[in-house]
Amino acid sequence: MAKLVQIKIDPTDYHSLKSGKYNLCFAQKTNGIYSVVCQSISNYLPSTRFSWLPNYRLFGTNFFTAGAEVAIETNIVDVGLIKQAIASIDAAGVVKPAADASPSRFIAFSNTYGPIYPGLEGSSAGPDGVQRSLPIYVERDAVGAGLVLLTPVDVVRVWFQQQIVSGTMLSQEMLAKVNAFEVDLTAADTASLRYQNGVWSVTVPD
Repeated sequence: MAKLVQIKIDPTDYHSLKSGKYNLCFAQKTNGIYSVVCQSISNYLPSTRFSWLPNYRLFGTNFFTAGAEVAIETNIVDVGLIKQAIASIDAAGVVKPAADASPSRFIAFSNTYGPIYPGLEGSSAGPDGVQRSLPIYVERDAVGAGLVLLTPVDVVRVWFQQQIVSGTMLSQEMLAKVNAFEVDLTAADTASLRYQNGVWSVTVPD
């Protein structure tokens, strides 16, 4: 089931945002943090939307650098929110998928490679409604050998920002500098927001 966020932007704010070349950005919370810009959208209109699906793919990379774009440096495999079945990264750095299992709230994988930065791609759509598989998370610190858990949740952070692209890795300092709004859809499928006079608010859908 897709999660959908609808946004209505006040005309005055919309003119300022567009003339300033601000993009609409969102990030999805994983392991309690926001570490990657899921999408940076330039083709938004005064009434716009984005959505995401609970479809994930696991990969590894050799670095986390705030402000840089994610580089996927292993192969990439489909994973789900599962338990008992465990994906793996072997000693050669090859990612292997997990077998089917019952639903859970986390993605587990076994790391026998050594220090690596695990990451996730997620499926999201901008205003055009086209689902794209894009990076949504990279662990900020390398993990060593052993069992690793990744927990994406249906909570996103939304903001406007200049000169930033999809897949940009985020630090706490970068997030603190933007006027962002957190949307929790763990218990709902849709949310309606308004952006007026530089202030975010939740609205009742039309």
